[in-house]
Amino acid sequence: MLISERFQFINMKSVTLFLLTIEIILASLFFFDKLLALAFVLSIVSLFLFYFLLLKGPFIWIIIMIYTSTLDSWGRIGGGVTVFHVSWGMTILTTVIYFLMNPSKKLKIYTSINIYFYLFIGLASFSLLYSPNYLDGLRVIGTSTALFMVFILYVNFLNTEKQYHILINNIVIANILLALLTIYQILFENVLFIGTSSVGSESGTRIWRAMGTFEDPNVTAVYLVFGIILSLSMLIFGKLKWKVKLFYFSSSLISTFAVVATFSRTGWLALVFGIFVLLFYIKNKKYIFFALAGISIIVIIFLFVSPYGEFIRYRLFSFAEFLGDESIRSRFSMAISSIRMFIDYPITGIGFRAYPVYYDLYIDSLAPQSLLYVKESHTMWLTYLAEMSIWGVMVVLLWFIRVFIDNNKLINISGIDFFRAILIGSYAIFFVFNVALLFYGFLFPHFNLLWLVFGIIYSINRRLVNQKAI
Repeated sequence: MLISERFQFINMKSVTLFLLTIEIILASLFFFDKLLALAFVLSIVSLFLFYFLLLKGPFIWIIIMIYTSTLDSWGRIGGGVTVFHVSWGMTILTTVIYFLMNPSKKLKIYTSINIYFYLFIGLASFSLLYSPNYLDGLRVIGTSTALFMVFILYVNFLNTEKQYHILINNIVIANILLALLTIYQILFENVLFIGTSSVGSESGTRIWRAMGTFEDPNVTAVYLVFGIILSLSMLIFGKLKWKVKLFYFSSSLISTFAVVATFSRTGWLALVFGIFVLLFYIKNKKYIFFALAGISIIVIIFLFVSPYGEFIRYRLFSFAEFLGDESIRSRFSMAISSIRMFIDYPITGIGFRAYPVYYDLYIDSLAPQSLLYVKESHTMWLTYLAEMSIWGVMVVLLWFIRVFIDNNKLINISGIDFFRAILIGSYAIFFVFNVALLFYGFLFPHFNLLWLVFGIIYSINRRLVNQKAI
């Protein structure tokens, strides 16, 4: 007899009731023994965790992954393993148990972006045959495949409106916790810092950049922008109660301060573009004026009232210097290196993840000496142009276009304000990611939140299909 068939004869409610009865009897018999009373409590807790964390379904582990992915560097256990890896493993285990206990349930694997993921992984795997950095390439492919599996779970186990409420609220709460830590770091320098990245001013003074739980302030900023845009979308389009709106407003305000504390120009620029995408969907144009006025006031406060104004101004105005700024000059020179690699290998590319190896052979004369150790092209498109030639770029481009088309289609047909708010937020967030990938390209394809956005979009798509809304 198959395992799935055996599980059909198990009524988990009956088993749970039986075990609880046994526990109550034992507790009654040995009520006055403290040690047995403690064992009773622990057994009840263990039963509760076993039932609700393993047998109830993987949704709760999907929520736990939201928090463990936010921990990043702070969640390291040892040997390259993090708490996110543990939560991912428990999610997969829970999913297997869920389908063994519910043989009538079927895992829905197909979405319209699957083919592009398969093509991308296929091209990357083929190019590893001639890549000098195949071990790192295998790592990225493995990580991306693991996240694709999580994406499939999002599509299958985000079904009810209540689940979406739980998901969105926990995303925002995790974002607030990260934002508070980031603000704490900038207020008390050298406290709870992971890295050593700093920013200067015209006077020559330097301060540390807040990094939250990550090793790079740019990644922290992108995480925070994700929460800000989602909160603003729920605030503007959700038509929720005023207490809930206050929650989303507070979240977006706190996280905005935290994004500033990272001094990430990538994050700042992505946030501005994301807000403008949200404003595009506002029907009453007078609200756009109030929104822009509010943004202007916040910017003035940061630039001229904040004690960190001189650092913010210096960081912003360096955009205008272009090649005069060391960081921008480095990105520009890396872009030139990518194009030279593509010219030398126009058909096959240099191989997946080969850019860090080949970079030493293609160093541009404009590259700042202090940043030569950063052997990554910060622009995703130019990275894949060098590593997988035009074929890799075409696959990712078609992939992203498909996401934009599907997301926009869902926004237009969704009849519920709550889901429309989520979809508009997802559209703006995906736009934010594309802006970030122009300046910090190695977030793709193994960035957790990117797959979460895909999961939200295509789980809602599946929900509407099941309701015959499409």
